[in-house]
Amino acid sequence: MSTHTIWLLTHCVKAMPVKCPMADAARLQALAGVDCGQPVAVGTLFKQKMD
Repeated sequence: MSTHTIWLLTHCVKAMPVKCPMADAARLQALAGVDCGQPVAVGTLFKQKMD
């Protein structure tokens, strides 16, 4: 477990970034027990931040 992950967990974050192929993202969310939301591509996140 990385320091970044530990920091996120100790600060009770509601979401945690995970890098994986988009083709696997929905399955990863299901395996993690995430019932709502949709995977978001890194490029989309950066674009939103820049807008």
